[in-house]
Amino acid sequence: RLIRRTVKRLYRRHDVVTVPDGAVACEVLTVDRGFDLILCDLMMPIMNGMSFHGVVSERWPDVVSRIVFMTGGPESDEARAFLKELDGHWLAKPFTAAELELVTHRVAANSG
Repeated sequence: RLIRRTVKRLYRRHDVVTVPDGAVACEVLTVDRGFDLILCDLMMPIMNGMSFHGVVSERWPDVVSRIVFMTGGPESDEARAFLKELDGHWLAKPFTAAELELVTHRVAANSG
């Protein structure tokens, strides 16, 4: 919750939608895929970030490039391999506002 509140505060000049897990995020994407950026924690209850990425890749491949993962550190070899494949679309927690802004600009440049 703390990260969701912090990100919402940092992006207060934008429309921000926060959800508690990947399953709810998929429900939101079923209705609205117009997000410029999707920040996703790697470790979440119900559906983790890797599973969320898999669903998005399958259902909405055009959205995948707008996902940036956040992690306090990969907890498995599978998670480490996953992050390696993301080509910089992830942030190590804790991150600064400047790091978040940098990745936001990188995603925007690659999607537009």
